[in-house]
Amino acid sequence: MTTPKSMTTEPVETNARGGQGSEMAEWPTAVPPGVALALARVFTYGAKKYALNNWHKVALTCVDGTGGHLDHALVHLYKFLDNPNEEDLTHALCRLSMACYLYFENPDDKGHKSPSASGASGTPVEATTSKHDPRPISVYYSASMRGEHGDKVTDEQLNANNNRGLKRSLAIQQELERVFKRPVRMYVPHKFEPAMRNAYRAGLMTAGEILDLDCEIISICDLIVADTPPGVSEGVDIEVAFATKRQIPVIHAYEVSDLSLRNAKNCKYGYFESILRSDKSTRQFVSD
Repeated sequence: MTTPKSMTTEPVETNARGGQGSEMAEWPTAVPPGVALALARVFTYGAKKYALNNWHKVALTCVDGTGGHLDHALVHLYKFLDNPNEEDLTHALCRLSMACYLYFENPDDKGHKSPSASGASGTPVEATTSKHDPRPISVYYSASMRGEHGDKVTDEQLNANNNRGLKRSLAIQQELERVFKRPVRMYVPHKFEPAMRNAYRAGLMTAGEILDLDCEIISICDLIVADTPPGVSEGVDIEVAFATKRQIPVIHAYEVSDLSLRNAKNCKYGYFESILRSDKSTRQFVSD
């Protein structure tokens, strides 16, 4: 076994009790906990308002009239200098930390290139993903939760629809992985429906806010699987339209029965593979 270089070249330090260890260039405990927590609060706020890691799609500086992280940071700092307040100072800190992360990831960018041009998450799938790309494919599962019952749906009916959605989404994920020969990360809203249901009934989130959150998640996915026919669910129709407008490929799975999903692995070319091979926006995912 080869000893890692870092284990042989790092300086050794000895504490007052004679204990030894590698000398640390960075002391995480030197960061004041209050500052770290304030930063976490702003990141959490952004994740709930937009989507987790949505900030990866924002450039360092202004691109095509859209403000970058450094622009936003400066605005918050100017506001703070004019009227000192915690919100502007912590938001400036958060924007600067985002800028640091993006710069560390791609120092040659210099902040003037749009993340969509440099391959950041959320770009059109044709530009960033191919069947030779080893990274997992991100897929959003869109299916009705209330079904034909609409606003009159009972908790029992909701739970039954959720369970069916969970089973079908898992089977579809497995079939897509078989076809793609690559890992598939599938976001399934049904997993979180009970929590969203409670938040909605408690008045913490509106139906529109929940749908907006789902659309933000779709915006950073490579594909969307629509498992409900058009006209049945307003939510699914909106999600499909959102994906289509942003050129995110949509796979219609509602025509595939539960039995066909179970037997798909026994077919050389099942429904999904035929559809994926026939659509130029998804053909690139399918292995030869």
